[in-house]
Amino acid sequence: MEQIERTRVNPRDFMGDMSAHAMGENHKRRVTIWIYMWGFTTAGLIRTFLQKEAYGWTTNAIKRGLLRATNTASGSPRQIITLTEKGQALAEQHLPEHFDYVEREPHKINQATIWHQVLTQRVTIEAMNAGDINGIWTERQDAVRSRRGEKRPDVVWRVEDNKRAGVEMELTGKWDRRLDEFVTGISVALSPTFDGKRPRFDKFIVITDSDAIVKRYTAAFSQGAHVRLWGKNHRGQWGVEHVNEVPDWLHEKVEFRVITQ
Repeated sequence: MEQIERTRVNPRDFMGDMSAHAMGENHKRRVTIWIYMWGFTTAGLIRTFLQKEAYGWTTNAIKRGLLRATNTASGSPRQIITLTEKGQALAEQHLPEHFDYVEREPHKINQATIWHQVLTQRVTIEAMNAGDINGIWTERQDAVRSRRGEKRPDVVWRVEDNKRAGVEMELTGKWDRRLDEFVTGISVALSPTFDGKRPRFDKFIVITDSDAIVKRYTAAFSQGAHVRLWGKNHRGQWGVEHVNEVPDWLHEKVEFRVITQ
């Protein structure tokens, strides 16, 4: 969507002779759309998104009734920013697809996933501002497109040559069945469909803050590695049903990146 994709450059590059009022309206539209697609954000992320030095824009948007600040249980980040009814209405005026914006009631947000979401937004905004990506689809946008058995990424980036990269933020390593399902799900997402259509993704980027996760996951995706297929028995207990080798090409389409929090 244009409002999000255009943040890959400095806003002043495309504002030209835009008046202060028009610039303000542009910022309101872009920020409310961003929050609508992600659910929530932080004041610091809004500042980076708009490429501003101060936090005043978010403070003013809260006073105008567009945004709401809510303290988090962990204190990291201290607050999250969501849309009010007015802010939601503004975002939906400029979008062809609408979603159930449950975050308008901030107490319904899963506190355990907040930091994961914040880091995913941070690396996305940084990549957009650097010009490394020229479009995104958030998880809620992409949910309607996923097929059975396919890994649904945290966000989809459109990278060079309009290739689609599924991006996964991994802060806690997976083991056993969950790791096998992770490998299998990414393999399915990178494979052509049964009717010969191209894969939905051209590559996957796994981002983590742990060198240990990178080492273990690299081995799990490597050529000749084994992946177990799991199922439940008549007692509802999980067990290994088959053991396969990962596809020879899979390791070439999965990239790992280490970040600092």
